[in-house]
Amino acid sequence: MSTTAPSSSRTAALSFADISMRERERALLLGGTGSGKTTLETLLLSDFYKRYKTSRILILDSKPRFRAEFLVTGISAKRRYRHWQPDAPIPGSVVIDSPADLDLAWRQSRIVIAACEHAAERWRLVECAERFYNSARHTRPQLLCVDETADFFHINGSPIAGSTDALVRIARSGRERGTAALYCSQRARSLPSSIIEEMSQLYLFVLDGIADLKRCVEMGAPADIEPPPREHQFNLWTKRDRRKVYGPFTIDI
Repeated sequence: MSTTAPSSSRTAALSFADISMRERERALLLGGTGSGKTTLETLLLSDFYKRYKTSRILILDSKPRFRAEFLVTGISAKRRYRHWQPDAPIPGSVVIDSPADLDLAWRQSRIVIAACEHAAERWRLVECAERFYNSARHTRPQLLCVDETADFFHINGSPIAGSTDALVRIARSGRERGTAALYCSQRARSLPSSIIEEMSQLYLFVLDGIADLKRCVEMGAPADIEPPPREHQFNLWTKRDRRKVYGPFTIDI
């Protein structure tokens, strides 16, 4: 999989290395159902893993959507996904269901997927994020990926079923602790301002609701920012150059 550089005359061409995440960055990835959001998410995680050889990556998977290669016991996770469509797992990754297993999982892999099957269990994912943040140190790059951030908040931005302080804290102060964050969502309306305002980079796919664009402007993006014209394309905006919107980039599968 790769991304094709944009041909639009209003933007400069960028390679995937130019648009991928760096340590300590905070990014928002927005895209509606079937837009290609998950494909780019996987590419960004893979690139971060390869770029920073000592990094750790924690994925909060509330759908769940991602496949792990191993269980925390060290055996293959294939049986866990026997009813799923036959997609490839993230190489070397370990899946956990309990925050208590996080330390053991880190001893086996640099990529841990914290997954839950039901909405009532999402507090476990937040606790994993809390432990991830508390164990962070500025000398070791690490990345938190929240696969569907809107699952943790009501439409007014208030938390669902308990505290989401860890998700907000990582957005606001993760940089000082060497922690990058990738917040992904199909919609932005329910994401709290305390997260939105901290984002330094925006990957924008086709959206299901046009009202979500208003939250992009809260980040500092231009008021006339628009989604790309087709699915499997995205535009890129970054606080490094607030006046430009790069794209559309096309994801080749």
